[in-house]
Amino acid sequence: NEGITISYHNRPARDRSMTVLYDNKNHLKVIFQIQGSVWPQVLPICLFNSFVTIVIYILREKDVIDLHFDGGKGMQYVSVLVSFFVVSSIGTTYNRYWEARGFVGKALLSASLLADRAAIYSANSQSAKAQLWRSALHGRLSQLVKYSMHIIQNERGALINVMTTRSEKMATGDDTTTSLLKKHGLRRTLIANHIDVLEEKESHGGRLASWVDAIIQSNGEYLENPLVIHEKMDLLSKTSAFLDAFHGLIKFSTTPVPFITTQMGRTITFAWVLFLPFVLISDLKSNLWEATAMVFLITYGFAGLTLAEVEMHD
Repeated sequence: NEGITISYHNRPARDRSMTVLYDNKNHLKVIFQIQGSVWPQVLPICLFNSFVTIVIYILREKDVIDLHFDGGKGMQYVSVLVSFFVVSSIGTTYNRYWEARGFVGKALLSASLLADRAAIYSANSQSAKAQLWRSALHGRLSQLVKYSMHIIQNERGALINVMTTRSEKMATGDDTTTSLLKKHGLRRTLIANHIDVLEEKESHGGRLASWVDAIIQSNGEYLENPLVIHEKMDLLSKTSAFLDAFHGLIKFSTTPVPFITTQMGRTITFAWVLFLPFVLISDLKSNLWEATAMVFLITYGFAGLTLAEVEMHD
């Protein structure tokens, strides 16, 4: 089964791990676990802000220069705006996560039901030709699932290579699936011109789905007990359901969160976080360590949530 060969980036091990397991009852482990955490990214920012707080305090106590300022109501308004951006971005990313999960779940369920029911419906046919039919269906369905998973893991459309072997076989007609497609009038749907990345991805997915449909349609030529009409329609409906979910994934991957809102939120959040030591030191003049601790915690909260949103989106 040559078909479409997919070349992946050399992704580091942490990027290939898509599930973070943890014990929700173990508070210390949850707090200090590094895998799946933003601690490595947010800790330098927290330490930098704490260092700036200490420097501002020492410079003022030594009567060198007083760098603190009172933001007043303006800082309060900015704080509300930052909170809105942080919370809304987290909510948007989480909702997109579940939307993508819904598409993936529907696609995998359809593929699983198609494979199971094809095996059940053809169980009474045990000839060599029947085994060939099941093997061809298994191969094309596996390709369809693998390509869909590639779309998920490479949202920006990484390296997708369509091998010329398949095109040559289609031209010469020496492939079983190609002959089936020709016979059922589906070959024409496989020669689409790819105008852009979206059409290219959809064309590949539609091509693989057409191969699956053609194999299902050809059951009468391979099975001693051909599928009855409702069994064949059931299998074809599972292919359609998979393709609907696949197109949902394509739409999802090509419709990102608007850049302008992301840019505004990140800019105002990090500007607010970096100005935080200059404001808090004026409210807590008498205690350096209290001011430093508050700056550390607030920086961790806002910068950490922003970086957590980036990690969830990734």
